[in-house]
Amino acid sequence: MAASFTHANVFFSFFFFLSIPAVFLMIFLPSYCTASFTVQNAELINKACSYTSYDDLCRSSLNARPESRTAGPTELMLLAFDIAVAYGRGNERDLGDLATKVPDPTVRRMMVYCRDLYKDSNEKALDAKGLAFVKSFQEALRQISRAITGVQQCGDGLRRLGRRSPFPVARNEKQLGLLNIANVLFTIYDEL
Repeated sequence: MAASFTHANVFFSFFFFLSIPAVFLMIFLPSYCTASFTVQNAELINKACSYTSYDDLCRSSLNARPESRTAGPTELMLLAFDIAVAYGRGNERDLGDLATKVPDPTVRRMMVYCRDLYKDSNEKALDAKGLAFVKSFQEALRQISRAITGVQQCGDGLRRLGRRSPFPVARNEKQLGLLNIANVLFTIYDEL
């Protein structure tokens, strides 16, 4: 008996031959696009970080976050704020813990003082991020400046304590660097 071709057979044959290129594209195109975006974003991150005084910290912090691989200039700037706040919250928490464990009252007061400065700094950085997102640039710059000032004040206090400080000054310096990176990326993101 001869094979009969119905409309259904023709349709399925047509669909089958069209699906071969579609499957090929689904397999190979995503890896090509990801590689393309990754190269472009590596260049964007390198360019953005070259504007900062903390080039290595900027690159390592942004490259450590998977979302930076597909981020544009605005998203990189907002991500820099997120990174600074996340690190600052960790410092705030650790300073609070130290304040409950340190027997020296002078050192304890400094840990509480720094914890409060970090809390305020984190709030100011979040405010700056929100203001940057809605394009309220002058107020965002004021808030990030206040966030940086708080961390600087904590660093001054930690240095006055010297070796008595259980909190490493290097962590405070890293936080200062992260806030400065967010500040720089905020001020130049439209040039990227």
